[in-house]
Amino acid sequence: MINEQTRMSAPAAALAAPPKRVLVLDAHETVLWGVRFVLISRGAARRCLTTSSMLEAVAFAGRYQPHVAILGSVPPVAPADAAAALRRARPGLRLIRLVDRADESCRADLQLSRTAPIAELEAAVRELTGQPPSTQEAPAGELSARQREVLAGLAAGMTNRQIADCIGLSAETVKWHVRGLCRRLGARNRTEAAVRATPACARHEH
Repeated sequence: MINEQTRMSAPAAALAAPPKRVLVLDAHETVLWGVRFVLISRGAARRCLTTSSMLEAVAFAGRYQPHVAILGSVPPVAPADAAAALRRARPGLRLIRLVDRADESCRADLQLSRTAPIAELEAAVRELTGQPPSTQEAPAGELSARQREVLAGLAAGMTNRQIADCIGLSAETVKWHVRGLCRRLGARNRTEAAVRATPACARHEH
């Protein structure tokens, strides 16, 4: 029998979802260690596996069953092939792709620019693994350059696809940014976020 205390504590337990296992695959050691340090130090990952080897990444995916993989540059392997191999080794794996421009062939859950603020990558990991937002998130009025671009598109009445084509992201990633903007601005939907776009963007023009 479930007592009253158990019923009351269930939502709190859901909000306190533990950090997850993350796999990072990239050809650059700076990316590997930088991402690992940030995700672990900020509590977004309990374990962060890093490698520049495709074969090792597949082995890690099968052995350690990571919840999310962050896929950067892995020459000479095509990103779409790398993603498929990782998902065969770990069915249900969520995938974040770091890109210079949108690449729909990879079928990632999210695509982020390689130059995106590290806080955006952390937020993406947290959302894909069902974790609550970081307590270190920037104040509501402080938007990244990418968030301001998406917000400007909303204010102009553009669809996610139109915004994506304009700024070189996938439509799914723009959708993720819109959700983040609504949360950051306290808006219930994209229309309300668009209404708040002008004052939010104006703060960055001075």
